[in-house]
Amino acid sequence: MVNDSYSYNSGRNLIASFQHGNQQAFSNLYDKYAPLLFGLLTKIIDNKKTAEDILQKVFFEVWENRNKYNFFTEPFFIFLAKKARKIALSYLEKQRKSDDIPAIHNAGNTVYNKEAKQGLIQKSNSNFKAGLELVYLKGYSFTEAALKLKIPVIVLKQNIILAIKNLKERFIK
Repeated sequence: MVNDSYSYNSGRNLIASFQHGNQQAFSNLYDKYAPLLFGLLTKIIDNKKTAEDILQKVFFEVWENRNKYNFFTEPFFIFLAKKARKIALSYLEKQRKSDDIPAIHNAGNTVYNKEAKQGLIQKSNSNFKAGLELVYLKGYSFTEAALKLKIPVIVLKQNIILAIKNLKERFIK
């Protein structure tokens, strides 16, 4: 788990300070989350320099749009991870178009760096493996994956959340 030196309330206070333009709070958030996001980005993009550039872009966009984050909606790390993933995939899509790099398309989603995703899923609990593979590797929607696995969508989502928590704990140890 993330080494969280802040209690829940002080973490919210740090984010609130950041949202009010406090640069020291922003610096503290950067120090706390940049290494985790960099690890995520290097799993998506195999070039460390490009991953560093994208990391900077993520934090620049977060600073510029700091008032759009709502800590009642989702944890700050998830907010950052979604933004990092979106920017990285956008970068890869532009690269693919400019370089004519073939991408894997399935169910309307593009999957990049499939080997890295497969490696992560192999490390996860086998109970959650099928759901992760369908949603994150094969591009199934939650509804499609739930139908294929013959389980309710809510159960699939809960399984995936638990699997991601499990993977997160393994990487942060």
